[in-house]
Amino acid sequence: MNSRTNRRSSLGLRVALTSIAGALIVASTVAGLASISPEDHELFETRIRPLLDQRCGTCHGEDALGDLRVDSRSALVTGGASGPAIVVGKPDESLLIQAVRHEIPKLEMPMTGSKLTVQQIADLSTWIERGAPWPGEPSTADAANDVAQLVTAEDRAFWSYGPLEKTQPPEVSDADWNRTPIDRFIRHSLDEAQLSPVDTASKTDLLRRLSYDLIGLPPTPEEVSEFLADDRPDAWQRTIERLLDSPHYGERWGRHWLDVVRYGEDDTRGLAEDGSGRERYAQAFRYRDWVVEALNDDMPWPRFVEAQLAADLLPEDQRQDLLPALGLLGAGPWYYDLAEPATARADERYDRVDVVTRGFLALTVGCARCHNHKYDAIPTADYYALAGLFSNSEYHEYPIGTAEQVAGYEKDKEFRKLLRQSRRQFLREEGQQLTRVLIHQIADYMMGAWKVTGEPKLEAQRVANQDRLDLELLNRYIEFLAKEPRNYPNLKDWQAMIAAGGEDEVQKKRAQELADRFQREIIELAEARRKLEEQNEYIIANGSKPPSERKSVPMPNGFESFFDEHQLELESLSREQMLLAQDVFDIDVDKTTDYYDPVPGLLRFWGWSLERQLSAQAREHVDSLDEQIEELRKPENQLPFVMGVRDLEPERLTDIRLHLRGSPHNLGSPVPRHFPTVLSPEDNPTWTEGSGRLQFAKATATHPLTARVIVNRVWRWHFGTGLVDTPSNFGKMGERPSHPELLEYLAARFVEEGQSLKWLHRQILSSRTYQLAATSTAANHAKDPDNRLYWRGNRQRLDAESIRDTLLAASGNLDRTVGGRSQSLADPENSRRTVYGTVSRFQVDTYLQTFDFPNPGITAEKRFVTNVPLQNLYFMNSDFVARQAKALAKRLATPKSSQVEGEATALGPIVGVGTTAVDVETTRVPSDRERITRAYLLLYGRAVTEGEMTLGLDFLADARARSKSAETESTAPADATPDALEPASSSDTSDEPEAAWVQYARALMSANELRFVS
Repeated sequence: MNSRTNRRSSLGLRVALTSIAGALIVASTVAGLASISPEDHELFETRIRPLLDQRCGTCHGEDALGDLRVDSRSALVTGGASGPAIVVGKPDESLLIQAVRHEIPKLEMPMTGSKLTVQQIADLSTWIERGAPWPGEPSTADAANDVAQLVTAEDRAFWSYGPLEKTQPPEVSDADWNRTPIDRFIRHSLDEAQLSPVDTASKTDLLRRLSYDLIGLPPTPEEVSEFLADDRPDAWQRTIERLLDSPHYGERWGRHWLDVVRYGEDDTRGLAEDGSGRERYAQAFRYRDWVVEALNDDMPWPRFVEAQLAADLLPEDQRQDLLPALGLLGAGPWYYDLAEPATARADERYDRVDVVTRGFLALTVGCARCHNHKYDAIPTADYYALAGLFSNSEYHEYPIGTAEQVAGYEKDKEFRKLLRQSRRQFLREEGQQLTRVLIHQIADYMMGAWKVTGEPKLEAQRVANQDRLDLELLNRYIEFLAKEPRNYPNLKDWQAMIAAGGEDEVQKKRAQELADRFQREIIELAEARRKLEEQNEYIIANGSKPPSERKSVPMPNGFESFFDEHQLELESLSREQMLLAQDVFDIDVDKTTDYYDPVPGLLRFWGWSLERQLSAQAREHVDSLDEQIEELRKPENQLPFVMGVRDLEPERLTDIRLHLRGSPHNLGSPVPRHFPTVLSPEDNPTWTEGSGRLQFAKATATHPLTARVIVNRVWRWHFGTGLVDTPSNFGKMGERPSHPELLEYLAARFVEEGQSLKWLHRQILSSRTYQLAATSTAANHAKDPDNRLYWRGNRQRLDAESIRDTLLAASGNLDRTVGGRSQSLADPENSRRTVYGTVSRFQVDTYLQTFDFPNPGITAEKRFVTNVPLQNLYFMNSDFVARQAKALAKRLATPKSSQVEGEATALGPIVGVGTTAVDVETTRVPSDRERITRAYLLLYGRAVTEGEMTLGLDFLADARARSKSAETESTAPADATPDALEPASSSDTSDEPEAAWVQYARALMSANELRFVS
């Protein structure tokens, strides 16, 4: 590479994805060897191989100039730094042909010697057009055409890919044990393993289990009382129906689905305007609310699938209500300015392919991004066939409002954008002006730094005061001048002078000389940089489309990327000049890894460091802009919209080119859009209408695999383990079903019943299997320690949402309003259900992290449950828990009617409470025994035992004694006698609850029983 090339940089950096370095070659080079005709063999051996060896091999052999080798077909297909050298079958699109024809300036080949003859170029073109046959290497034209060879009938026969089988429940020995067909499958497996199921759980355990399963909340004391008193044969079914009809059902089961689709309400962005590193999605909650509502309405699963993938393409009379479903795609991760554009767009497509194939189909198609799937029959071409759906779809916001409201909002939005741009431009110019002024003070500040770091060793504050220097900038110089000169040599003499020491006039004169010299170097560098920028602006203006014609990539919050289609070579400074300029005028080159909080260069000012130096007039101007922007950002001035996607215009639709080794800079042949081959018939059709999302949505919604996957997910969300316990991987590396016939039976029946999730719930919850106790037996545990045969219920820890919601429900603070904007869980005023807490991808809430909330940046097939000290410490130290404990203590002390006595009748004898119901209102403050009884019902859904009652009363007595002793020591007069001290009252009617009861309430809330469901 010549020196001139070294001085050039590309606007679109040609870098390969580091995560795929060294990956296998693409599908086109792994297909089986095809026979080469005698004509092609002769052409290659007599004309092509000698030509490549003699005219190209010198530079592009072992030396691999430009990362390109020409000594194998695969190397030519893969290409080098400039992309694939050949596009098989298409000589005119091949870089090799363009180079030897001298069609590309500065890329004329061969680099030495004469141009190839017309016949030689024609031979190369013919060879490429015939498929670039190379004896000894695969000669398949491209990956898209190889799919049929890579996916066999045996692959399609894999257990999870084929049609649903109608299995029949087997006969079992103890027919009376069964309540539903599910039980017959389970009992048959238990009989074969010679295991006996445990007994049915108690009614209180069952109600608590069911309530948390369906709505994520504990049963109220009243619900416990009614259930225990209901002796009707259909009492259990009535309870199931009551909970399925609850509006809180959608909240619970919607949250399950939000895990799968990696729901989040912001995204990481390196250069976010507010400096936070995150881009907030104020309207993302509309997707969450749509999911909740759709599940409450028991939307058939195929429609639920189609809406999230292609609501914008469904019939117009259905579209409007379904548009919020597009949040699965529109509110997903966007990579903004975290990578150069081509890589960022490729990563976004990977996210969409991964989440929809894992989520709906339990296929790990994303693993084929760089090479054919190592285990499953998923060629790389299948990945890019689906990536093409999303490369042909762009982010779009669908306003919710009248045409007049939309027009007004768009006008305000543009004006707000103009104000932000004006503010940025103004501060940029102010910063540049400040830099221009300070360039001419470099020597003064360097001499000030010499006084601090040289022999005088004066305090920086003192030097700043004496020499009238800015202290912050002086400290910058002190640090800057001490940096190791590994990037440029300009400061080596200065640092040697400082190391030599000395404070005489000679040393001072030397320091002044070096300071003056460095100031001049920076002034000259600034001028060189200015001229270079003018030159590059000219290149951009004359070498690309006018700005009005450039196609941007739209993203949330108005962010746009203009760089995807514009690759221009711009002039640059030498490496040392560039690094010095960056260090002085831009960002500290030694600290650029701190992406979210970059350190400014020596003379670069932003944020507070700039604004504090503004004149009064400039400061007033910035404040005025801020006020206008904030006014337009107020919720009342915002038009609600749905975050979604839409198809590109017809003229922009195209098949995406296969990314060789996953690199968006190393492109192969276009890949037609189609459904995964292994799930399709041999004549798998391609999609050319629109982006293909609608066709994909319909194919996914109706495929048998989709039914299997959601049935298995529902089973797992109920039992804690799945029939297939890798719920997002039904491929070869996934777990095989523990009960394959049962899974087929449920999936087939699910389809027959219209794919209703509520129907599926009824089947599972009505089974005796679901109602088994969570107790264990030694014999069963020895044979099946993981309970994969379901001989008992699984004791499960509540998730983060249910733990917090339970505390709010018990304290009486829970706001049960369904839907609406999200609110931070750190807000002490937030008493809404946790599903409505803000979900951040940038920084997951601390509480949610503590209790194993999944990463909202990627699809989560299941939540992993930990049991760590931090969880207990949360209950000990959390202000939230303290507030709920105080509220619970106050609630328990509130005078009530005879409700507790009524509960006692239904529950049977409860310690400390008579069994006779009293119907009159009373203002009597409940006794400690009554409060303890009520607390156990609120928190654990059961009656208190005699031992627990005694333990509670003793705790309260000890706490009051300690409190009274401490109060006496701090307030009693010196001559007070013990007889003068009054005992603590348990009937305090003040607004503040008694401290002893607050402590006791917190202890009950912290118990494991609250966090686990049997």
